[in-house]
Amino acid sequence: MMHSQAGVVVSSGLDNSSLLSSRQAKQGNPLARLRTFQQSIHRLLTDPAFESLFDVVIVAENKELRAHQCILSACSEYFKRLFCGPDTAKRIEFQQRWVVVQQLVRCMYGADIEPGTDPEIILEVLAEARNLEVNCLSIEDCVSLIVDQLSVVNCARVLTHEEVAHHRELSRQVCSYIVKRFSDVVRNPTSRQQLLQMPRNQIVYMVRELCRRCDTNRDTDLIVRFVVDWSQFETACDLLRDCKLWDWSLEPGALSVFRDEDQSALQAPSLPQAVQWRIPNLRVALREQLPMKYVVGTYFDWSVRLDHGGENKLRLVYESALDRNPGQPACIKRFPAALFAWQ
Repeated sequence: MMHSQAGVVVSSGLDNSSLLSSRQAKQGNPLARLRTFQQSIHRLLTDPAFESLFDVVIVAENKELRAHQCILSACSEYFKRLFCGPDTAKRIEFQQRWVVVQQLVRCMYGADIEPGTDPEIILEVLAEARNLEVNCLSIEDCVSLIVDQLSVVNCARVLTHEEVAHHRELSRQVCSYIVKRFSDVVRNPTSRQQLLQMPRNQIVYMVRELCRRCDTNRDTDLIVRFVVDWSQFETACDLLRDCKLWDWSLEPGALSVFRDEDQSALQAPSLPQAVQWRIPNLRVALREQLPMKYVVGTYFDWSVRLDHGGENKLRLVYESALDRNPGQPACIKRFPAALFAWQ
């Protein structure tokens, strides 16, 4: 049967299932079709046959790149506002490196960042994409490209790049790389100097992971000396006072676990007992002295008691620490203030 307007022949001899199977066969692999579509879009940028369709010029470092307002608008909220308003720009100048702008525009036309691209360029592309609100850049692919190229020489430079602070997974993976090769990294003068510029949250994460991996006095000394240098304190004792305030907890906001003095160190208290220390009559308790409680930690149980300090203030006093696993050597047992990691 032929449709009178469209001139399309429709066979009434095929049932719905046959039509569906035929349609699915023609559609093929969705990923392959997506890739073909991306390649077609990229041809708009590279094929001279489409040269007459360019309607905007992008400039960086006195170099020009012609593009299409519709493509840029579809990929970026910034360009959408720029091109869909009453005054349409025909020429846009960027205060950015040419290679960064070129890479970002290529990505907006469906291309991938090439393997082997310098990690710092990729980070600058990510930063510019964030500024322009670009929605088509794969953060996961960028992270993989950067991590694959990490080395003892460049890992500290990557970690201290200001864009890394906006990508938690990238920060975590670069920190993990440095932790595994810490002794080599800090012995490289340039890398060590760059690591000393790290913000506190990265230092805490890195030291926490380092302390779980090394057991020797030599490695412990290397870590402590590095963090003392980073803190710019004169001694580890000064560092001790400061890093009591660090967020050592793996789960920020989690309550500490308490046990009574007569409980075994290996016996886990019940949850209602663990998360609170109830004091029925505070004045009586202060006169008669409360029994000690133990803060149950990963490596130590800390003995604490309530004390009446000056100016009628109450305070918690650390009495002693019991090693939960005496036979297990761990750097964190000797690192200042990691021992005080409770809330």
